[in-house]
Amino acid sequence: MVDKVRIAIVSDLHCRYGDGKNVEELDTYLTSDLLYLPIVRNPVEALKKVIDEQKIKVDALICPGDIADRVNLQGLVSGWRYLTDLKIAMGAPILAATIGNHDIDSRKLNGGDPVDQLKRLARDFPTASLEANSNFWANHFCIISTDRLDILLINSCHFHLDAEQAKESKIGETTLEQIKTEIATLKRNGKIKLAICHHHPLKHSNMDYKDLDSIDDGDKLLKELQANDFALVIHGHKHDPRLGYSNSLPVFAAGSFSSITNLMNTGAENTFHLIEIEPSSKKGLIKSWIYGPQVGWVQKDGTYFPCSTGFGVRKDMKDFAEECAKWLNAQVEAFVTYDKLVNQFPDLLYLVPDDQREFNERITAYSINLVPALPDTPKFAIKQ
Repeated sequence: MVDKVRIAIVSDLHCRYGDGKNVEELDTYLTSDLLYLPIVRNPVEALKKVIDEQKIKVDALICPGDIADRVNLQGLVSGWRYLTDLKIAMGAPILAATIGNHDIDSRKLNGGDPVDQLKRLARDFPTASLEANSNFWANHFCIISTDRLDILLINSCHFHLDAEQAKESKIGETTLEQIKTEIATLKRNGKIKLAICHHHPLKHSNMDYKDLDSIDDGDKLLKELQANDFALVIHGHKHDPRLGYSNSLPVFAAGSFSSITNLMNTGAENTFHLIEIEPSSKKGLIKSWIYGPQVGWVQKDGTYFPCSTGFGVRKDMKDFAEECAKWLNAQVEAFVTYDKLVNQFPDLLYLVPDDQREFNERITAYSINLVPALPDTPKFAIKQ
C-alpha cells in the first residue's frame, strides 16, 4: 500500500515587530521579538511541541502568503525564519510559499520597488529552487516537483504595483495561458497535484464582510486545474477557514495561523492544518489544530472549522445516510462505536464540513444520533 502524501499548511502568519505592544494593538500573536517562554504564548514553539509529541512528519510545508503584517520588514524576515524552523521540526523536504498582499509593498513604504525586499529575503524564498524562483518572479507562477508531488505556486499579487491596483486580485490572460500550457505537461503523471495561491479563486463572503477581492479570473483558473487532474487548491487571505468544491475540485481556505484580524466577527480561530492525501483516489483527510495563548495548539469539538474533516467523496447525503442507517439498524447493539461505522463506510472520513452537517441531519431522521454530532468527531452512533 502506497503511503499517503502529507502536507502541512501554515497560512497568514502576519508576523511583525512587537515593540512592546499588546496583542490587541498588533492584531497578531506572532511577533519578531517573541520570547521562547512561556511556550503556550509563542505559536511557533507551541506548535513545535505538538509536532514533537505527535511525531508529525510531512512531505511538504506550504505557506499561502501573508508571512508579514503590513509589509513589516522585520516581520517578513522573522516570519520566514519561523517557517524554516517548522520545516526542520517536521522533517519536510520542501518549504514553499507564495506571497500575500501584506508581503508586497504596494504603497511603497520601504522603497520604490514593491517586490524588492521579497526578492532579497532569502536564497530559498519562495522555494529552494533558483530556477523555480526565477520563473515565479518573471512569469508570476512556478511549479516545483518531487517524486510524489507537483506544486503550482501562483502569485495573485503580481498586479499590486501601487495602492490603486492592490484593491483587486487577478492572474491575467497571459499568465493563465502559460499556466495552462505548463500544467498540461503534468497531466496523469501519477503525482498529487496541488495549486497554491494567496487570494481566493472562489467567492468567499459572509454576513459581515462582502467579497471584494477574489481572483478576477479565478473561475478560469479552477476550470484548467480541474481539467488537468489537480487534487486540491489551497489559498489564504481570508481568515475564515472553509472547505468546499468548485464542481469536483476541492478548494480549501486555510484561515490564519496567528492573526486575530476579523476572527471575532466570524467566530473563527487560528489554525494549523495537516493534510493527508491518498495518491490513487485523491481522497484527503484534514486534521486541524486551533491556537489559544493559554493552552497552545489543541484539537477539540465545537470549533468553527472542524478539527477532523476531508474531501474527495461526492455523494447524495440522503442516500448515504439511508445506507448507513440500514446497516446500523441491522446491528444488535443500541450503541455502535463510530469507528465501527467508519470501518464499514470509510467514505464518512472524506466528507467536507457542509456534507458532514447534512449527513448528520439526514441520519437523525432515522432515529439515529451521532454523539457528538458531525462535523465534530463522533464517538458513538446511538439508535433510539
